[in-house]
Formats: sequence, C-alpha cells, structure tokens
Amino acid sequence: MSAIFETAAYGGPGWSPRTHSAREEMGTVWGRFGVGTEWSPLRAVLLHRPGAELAGASDANAALMLATPELRVAQEQHDSIAAAYSAAGVEVFYLEPGATPPPNQMFLADLMFMTPEGAIAGRPASTVRAGEERWVARRLADLGVPILRTVGGRGTFEGADAAWIDEKTVLLGRGLRTNAEGAAQVA
Repeated sequence: MSAIFETAAYGGPGWSPRTHSAREEMGTVWGRFGVGTEWSPLRAVLLHRPGAELAGASDANAALMLATPELRVAQEQHDSIAAAYSAAGVEVFYLEPGATPPPNQMFLADLMFMTPEGAIAGRPASTVRAGEERWVARRLADLGVPILRTVGGRGTFEGADAAWIDEKTVLLGRGLRTNAEGAAQVA
C-alpha cells in the first residue's frame, strides 16, 4: 500500500471528519441565517434600495409593473421600512449589483426562498427578470448564506410562491411564475 494513503489528505492520521450537520454549522462555518417559519422573529433581511433602474421603467407594462414607479416615493418607502427593521433590531443587508439592475430588482422575495439551512435561488419566469437571480446569489454567498439549490433547466421558481405553513411544511404555488419543473426542483 502506498504511503500516500497514510496521510491526512487520504483519511490517515490528522484527518478530522465533520461531525456537525449543516444546520449546526450555522453561525460558525456559515453565517447565522436561516428561516423555517413565517412567524419567528426576523433577525436579518436583504433589501435593494430602488435607484437608477426605475428611471428606465417608463412603460409599466413592459417592466411587469401595475403603474409607472415614482423613484422618490419608492425610495422614501424603502427608507421607511429599512428604518423600521433597524429600529426593531433586524440586521439590514443590501444587494450590491455590479451594474444597473433591472427595474424589478427591489422585489427580492421573488428571487430566493430561505430554509433553516440556507437559500434556494430562484429563476424568474419572465425574460424581463432574467439574470436578477445572479446578483442575489452573489450577495448571499458573500454574506455566508449557503445556497442549497439553484433552480435550473427549464424550471422557473419565484420565492414569493412559497411559504412556511408550519416548521416542516412549505406551501408551494405553481402557475405563471413557478412551473412544474421548478416546483419539482424545490420540493
């Protein structure tokens, strides 16, 4: 037998196997993020402050919005909710896109779904929103949030189509924004 197999790299002396679950590593190996209910106290939130991307959203329908957004109003509303979160002791993190994002980037709940062990990265159904998920995945990774799954193939999934109804059960909607393939990947 080769001496190489007597090294720590191959399980020999000095090898230290992991003994904790991914959930147990939250807060040590990974950041302290995870959600398993809709009613537990919120500890942290990821937001995107509306900005220059809304200036180009003059055609509400083309931007998948019900009305043309007013940047000033959107920013004021954002700042108010961010301040309320902070005042309640919630840690507020911001998305940091590397370029001007699409106009819907502020709707972050669509782009991911949190579990007790990390995030499921969504894949928006509309071409208008295609690519938004990459900014979220990058920021989650930077924050130390494990990305458990990324919906791929022809699957589409938007996080707002999922909700915890108890600590072991998620209600998952299927339709325009989350298709059967996406739902199967998340389930």
